[in-house]
Amino acid sequence: VQYFYVDFWASWCEPCLQQMPNIKMAAQLYPEDLVVVLVSMDKESKQWWKTVKELDLRSHPKDEHPYEIQNLRAYNDNTGKMQLEVKRLDIRTIPHNYLVDRTGRIIAKNISGNLLIDRMKELLKKEGKQ
Repeated sequence: VQYFYVDFWASWCEPCLQQMPNIKMAAQLYPEDLVVVLVSMDKESKQWWKTVKELDLRSHPKDEHPYEIQNLRAYNDNTGKMQLEVKRLDIRTIPHNYLVDRTGRIIAKNISGNLLIDRMKELLKKEGKQ
């Protein structure tokens, strides 16, 4: 069981984009313990996917040091409507994120990529992994 970092962002959100290098670094630093899930609030899939590719926000399972980044979209391409699961979270501003522990409990909200790295270091130290 891993920690999950779920980040709600969009390709047009500058503060979101500024955090991406640190979020990606966290995925690379803690590949055994952290799954990063990026949920795009972009209504158009074209710009979203272009940004994902430009910033290389994808899993790299075949790398020398594999890590996992999952990419999802809040909007359904067929209907243009927000997915019900995302709608229920009532997210009003982005970036917006959650750090979920190994038991499925939210242990932090709205922490930046830098703080995510520090928090993971601290959590794994408590578990005797670092």
